[in-house]
Amino acid sequence: MNNLRFSMFTFLILSISLSLNAQKVPSKFKQYFKKNIDKRSFGEKFSNKLGRSTLDAGRSFALVCGISDYPKMNSSNKELKPAAEDVKMIVSYLKNIEQFDEIVVLEDSHVTHENLEYFIRDYFAKRIKRFPKSRFLFTYSGHGMTQNAQGFLLKSSARNLNDKENSINLSVLKLYINDVITSAHHTLVLLNSCYSGSFLKRSFGENILIPKNPGAHAITAGGSAELSWHYPELGKGSVFFEKTIAGLEGVADNNLNGIITSFELASYLRNEIQSSTDQDQNPHFGDISSNGSSGEFFFFNKNLLQESKSKEIIDDDKRKSFGNLAQNLLIQGTSKKKEGDFESAVGLLKLSADLGHPEAMKMLKEMYSSGDGVFKDLEEAELWDNKIKKYNLPPRALWFTLGAGLSTQKWAGVGELSLQKGPNLYSARAGRLSSDIDFNQNGFWEYGLLYGRATQSRFAHLSFSVGPSYIVKDTDIETSFLDSSNIGIAWGFQAFLNRSYLSLGIYAYGNVLGDSSYGALTFAIQIGKLR
Repeated sequence: MNNLRFSMFTFLILSISLSLNAQKVPSKFKQYFKKNIDKRSFGEKFSNKLGRSTLDAGRSFALVCGISDYPKMNSSNKELKPAAEDVKMIVSYLKNIEQFDEIVVLEDSHVTHENLEYFIRDYFAKRIKRFPKSRFLFTYSGHGMTQNAQGFLLKSSARNLNDKENSINLSVLKLYINDVITSAHHTLVLLNSCYSGSFLKRSFGENILIPKNPGAHAITAGGSAELSWHYPELGKGSVFFEKTIAGLEGVADNNLNGIITSFELASYLRNEIQSSTDQDQNPHFGDISSNGSSGEFFFFNKNLLQESKSKEIIDDDKRKSFGNLAQNLLIQGTSKKKEGDFESAVGLLKLSADLGHPEAMKMLKEMYSSGDGVFKDLEEAELWDNKIKKYNLPPRALWFTLGAGLSTQKWAGVGELSLQKGPNLYSARAGRLSSDIDFNQNGFWEYGLLYGRATQSRFAHLSFSVGPSYIVKDTDIETSFLDSSNIGIAWGFQAFLNRSYLSLGIYAYGNVLGDSSYGALTFAIQIGKLR
């Protein structure tokens, strides 16, 4: 019984750590975070720790770099104000429009080998592994140089425009980013510096890629032998990033489907920048995935995004209200399906479904159920069927749990009434532990009021709760168990198969308070509606 009791303690500590523990960042690096949030539910955090996700969309991470101050250079090159403006534009766009979850900014003397290696190879490469289907964006704006067909980013300590000693080799940067590519679902690099084209080794053709599939690409401001320009009449930033932000306003969305893929953005930039610079600057687009990409990074069309007010793409509970963006994606997907372009249709319909459109979910279910334009996949059809049910569920759910099993006192029985409102769970519990299988003597009752969080994955309904409890022991109990106090801290973990009104599962529960701690593991049934 001591082993079971210890196991229950271990389970509780693990559960709490899963919900509270975040990746540790050394104090010297914390200053660079401009935005760092975590909106996941307990169930999603738990799944992410196991390398899985209950959601179709992951999280969005960005490392934004810019050098505008070169104090050791001559007066004409020491200030590069457009680079500072580029950083401001990008950070503002990612925070306010794209709603990126984590944004790290490195500027001027902070753009170093040490910082780049830590954030790309250590922090982001490891962090993204915890969030399946996430995307990573890297941007840079500043001076660059070339030597022997190799490109370099000049650090703030550079003494002139050819100071290789104070530079960052683009091939080294690419090695760093390769570590992120293996973790991220989508990766995009935007480089604005002179001679930035040497970052690319493989060109990219006009293949249509499905945004939902994984991919890694880069867009450089110009070729390996070209300078990068700033024109005041276009704005305070560089030509490259001024045109990038302008394209994301919506004009780069060629088919007006609500999303702007990296290829669409690159095509727009190439045409616009060539025209603006009289072909002195020609952006390049390349696939930087070692095995080739089947998908690509995408942004949302700003105009449609604001019009539909569908800015949240991560938190499942906030995707109930779909708008014009999801509707436009549905229309485009339906049109592609009628034209026989099933590959594009599925990609567009899944994007619409991700934004909460039940009609898109229904179409996907029917396509996979019948094999209409896709390989027949009943498991995939069931997945979309479950999502349709989830979006049609009422905002509140009430159920009763009844369980029996083993405990540190030998036998355990429990009954719990639970009310779920959104992800919030409120419960009232009564549990009986005893050394006799008939529960008549040598035991105690525990009564608790608990609060927790609940989530629904593909196969199960999960919840974890804690709260105060009151313990009443039998007057003739002979052990010293529970002699210290009648007040405790109750906890409980439930896992039920996804079924309506009646479900089977497990209920692990217990109490933590010094010598009065105990634990129980029961086989349970649920009666009522799970959400």
